Amino acid sequence: MQRNVSLQRYNINRCHNMLNTKKLSILFLFVLILFSCKQEKKEGLEEILAPDNNYSEIIRMPISSDGKLDTINIAKFQFETSHYDFGEVKEGKVLEKEFEFTNIGNIPLLITNATSTCGCTVPKFPQDPIEPGEKGTILVKFDTQNKRGFQTKPITLYANTFPNKTVLTLEAKVIP
Repeated sequence: MQRNVSLQRYNINRCHNMLNTKKLSILFLFVLILFSCKQEKKEGLEEILAPDNNYSEIIRMPISSDGKLDTINIAKFQFETSHYDFGEVKEGKVLEKEFEFTNIGNIPLLITNATSTCGCTVPKFPQDPIEPGEKGTILVKFDTQNKRGFQTKPITLYANTFPNKTVLTLEAKVIP
């Protein structure tokens, strides 16, 4: 009986040692992954701040610390239209709309992101700055597969404008 108890204690201690070794291995692996991810982000940041891609001068806050708004030295969108209605369309079609705009501001316009409320609507925007007076387009594709009835799809643009969000809208009545 005493031998069985000793054997059980030996096995329990052995299991605890194995678990501790596994925990340390997992912890080491986690730390290794964490530091490797931080290294990748740092490299990406250096690439963005390289002299050829230095956009830091055009991304700025137009509101000063005393609350005054600078509405002169900012980029500004001017769209021909910010809303488009496709009317009635058959389900399953992929609809496309180009929203044309002009930068009517005094500094280059940089669009940093464009999003929609679901994966059925995909916006594509210019990656390079749009100089004052120049034109650009936002191409939006709307997949009507499994969409029925009246559909409204907002597309939100994020840019160095004030306010920093601009919303475009697509509409369609999708019939089966």
